[in-house]
Amino acid sequence: MEYTLTPLAATLPLLHAAKHHASTLNGVFLGVPSAPSSSSSSSSSSVQITHAVPLLHHYTSLSPMMEIGLEMVYAHAAERGLDVVGYYQANEVGGGLGRVGERVVDKLRARHSGAFGLVINNERILSEQPYDVPPGVKLTLPGLHLRALLDADVHLGLGDFDDHLEDVRVDWIGNPAVTAAVEGRQ
Repeated sequence: MEYTLTPLAATLPLLHAAKHHASTLNGVFLGVPSAPSSSSSSSSSSVQITHAVPLLHHYTSLSPMMEIGLEMVYAHAAERGLDVVGYYQANEVGGGLGRVGERVVDKLRARHSGAFGLVINNERILSEQPYDVPPGVKLTLPGLHLRALLDADVHLGLGDFDDHLEDVRVDWIGNPAVTAAVEGRQ
């Protein structure tokens, strides 16, 4: 399966990881799957990933908070003709998705068979490839301008579902100010 991330979709998870660099955190990717090419003998298809939604930095297990957050994201995505097509995670310690991350990806695959999971490698967050990509996944990333966004403290304005639970005014799904800043750098 081939996935192409827009600059916004590639950058929001990295800003989420930068804001909560001492925490395990997670979120999901929204995108538009395309049908497999009928002219090709392979059954490969591609997904254009247009947005990322930061979920949690406190309750990162399969908790009721994650279930509620995911259902809200599914409703948001459906209203916009999108699917939840992937999951991201950054770890406080260690690497890999771990048991919880794998279970979340399995839950996503129940609704979208091509769902995948990425791990943000905090040691490479400013590199051209800040994600650990699983085997069988082809990931195309745009050029990122993360350093400039971090220098401007854009990441401090990013909200996730945990932040929304503490202050309902936080628009954690849209993150409009952060989205505008990211799109203004492209």
